[in-house]
Amino acid sequence: MIKNSLVITFFLFLLSGCASEVDKRVDTVLSISGANRTELETVLKHYKHEPQKLKAAKFLIANMRYHRSYYSIRNPRQHPLLDSLTKAADSLFYHSVYMATDSFHNENIQKLIDSVRIGFRIQNDVRVSEQSVKIFWKEDYDFNWITAKQLINHIDHVFEWKRQMNSVRRLSTEDFYEYVLPYRSIPDNSLIDFSDIYFAFMDKYLKDIDKDSVQNVVQRYNFVINQLCKFFPLYPYEEEIGYQELFFYGFHDCIPIASYGVSILRACGIPAAVEFNACYKQFQGRHYHGVVLDKNGNWLAFNPESSIPTSDNSSFDTKDILNIYRFMFSEQKDTPFFMEKNGEYVPDIFDSPFLKDVTSHLLKTIPLILPYRETGNNNLVYLAAFNSGVPSGIIPVTW
Repeated sequence: MIKNSLVITFFLFLLSGCASEVDKRVDTVLSISGANRTELETVLKHYKHEPQKLKAAKFLIANMRYHRSYYSIRNPRQHPLLDSLTKAADSLFYHSVYMATDSFHNENIQKLIDSVRIGFRIQNDVRVSEQSVKIFWKEDYDFNWITAKQLINHIDHVFEWKRQMNSVRRLSTEDFYEYVLPYRSIPDNSLIDFSDIYFAFMDKYLKDIDKDSVQNVVQRYNFVINQLCKFFPLYPYEEEIGYQELFFYGFHDCIPIASYGVSILRACGIPAAVEFNACYKQFQGRHYHGVVLDKNGNWLAFNPESSIPTSDNSSFDTKDILNIYRFMFSEQKDTPFFMEKNGEYVPDIFDSPFLKDVTSHLLKTIPLILPYRETGNNNLVYLAAFNSGVPSGIIPVTW
């Protein structure tokens, strides 16, 4: 009995230590948030009688310190024509599927969609290129601009999934915090929409889907995006406009496609994350893709809009890729961002506090020890691959 009491006491001590560390980081963020401190404190006060949501709010605020990007607060006056057309396309598509056929699998669905699409173009005279998009961008840290209303709406929305879905309730606290709770999926990607916007768009298309089957969910997501993008002409803008970019024919950039895809899936209760490969063995560039966590606890890779995750990842081509990194929301202390000596050079690809090497979930990995007898002041060294697409001729692959 005494031994059990000691174990419980020690466990509680560890928990209090972790809580204390989070509280310290929350205090640090509050101290540098300037005029926006009131907004963040409002969130904490709002949840003072809801312990689980309060811990989640502290997790988000504690990890805001290094999240920085361009942002825009959406409002109806910014691009009214675009908002009107995309909402109309979404509505017409949805009602043609559910009201006319009551199923995505009806054999006449494609004819119905095509007829709606033709009518949409004729009736709305889609000329979005003639109307400029008025989005006023700023660049700043999240803690300086995210409002209490945005954060509270987001947290309440995510916890509604925890109440409704067994699959979300089964997640460990760490997985829930990292793969469902975050309001962004790529640390420095422009932030325009939050989970309520993503949910309002996509969840109506998933009503008849068993969300325990991540393959079915991703298949439906791909179908919806691919059909909606046929409503519009080529993407005409030089800037980001939010998830509505996905609706435009010819829009193709793996970074926002992965970011929007993962954020939309999270908003619908699906644990997901964005990953990228450091480089290729024989090609230039790198690729961003999504991963979803299935009911068996396996991470399955896919390309939003173009592929479906399989249980053995066999549909995801890995033969030419090198190390794979996942974007986390929380600070990863074992990254070069934190491990470098003051002033030590860190390659751009690794100069982020949110990277986690997850290569082993898609590729076979082995421990490798290389002798190095040179003297130097660096804490870190890097393995690199040859690449003619960069001035140095090499690209770091791992540290």
